Amino acid sequence: MIQVVVVDYKAVQHFNLEKKLREHGFEATIVNDLVQLTMHLFNRHVDVVIFDLDFFGFAEVLAVKKIRSLRNLQSLGIVILASNFKTADRLELISSGADAFLSKPVETEELMAYIRNIYRRANTSQESAPAAQWHFHRNEWRLVAPSGTSLTLSHLEVSLMDMLIKSIGKPVKRKDIIAIGFGLDPLSYDNRRLDSIVSRLRRKLHEAYPRSQPIKVVHSVGYIFTEPVRSD
Repeated sequence: MIQVVVVDYKAVQHFNLEKKLREHGFEATIVNDLVQLTMHLFNRHVDVVIFDLDFFGFAEVLAVKKIRSLRNLQSLGIVILASNFKTADRLELISSGADAFLSKPVETEELMAYIRNIYRRANTSQESAPAAQWHFHRNEWRLVAPSGTSLTLSHLEVSLMDMLIKSIGKPVKRKDIIAIGFGLDPLSYDNRRLDSIVSRLRRKLHEAYPRSQPIKVVHSVGYIFTEPVRSD
């Protein structure tokens, strides 16, 4: 289901936009301002954002530029709605990354068609693009996310990553991580310490690249790294 976020509740109240989106098969979420939008984008998957320019003014230009500057959000579709606008403002918004600029009152079918086309284009380009890849620099104690963000790792996180990458695509047993990776006795080791190390590393990865979580828990076994990664 296509995930759509509408910025500003007034747009929903005035045009019943949320109801119309749901009636056309979209999952609709409403946020009240740009702060809520940013938080939502970093914590949930979103396909298309709809801005109502009448209720915010030209701040959307800055918001669009910021969104487009983030590598992991470049496939996000952006639709701008407005009743009155200057040609220069419209050109600035489109050049900043907006995919569509529609005049109000908006024709429902036209808006829905734009959303579907934007989603189709984004997903077609993602399928043809190479898979996002992580890069593990073992000697430098660094992990680079597909977004380009570099994470500094602790020595235990380095050992954990080393184990996971050597067994890429296959689960690594907890006892092997403790014995081989950490060089400790699995029988006397407190497993809660391993859980804490993994949780902390997963949080780091999520902050650097919210679109996915490559370290998965394999219940009753251990952990697995599920995404493309190269190491040196």
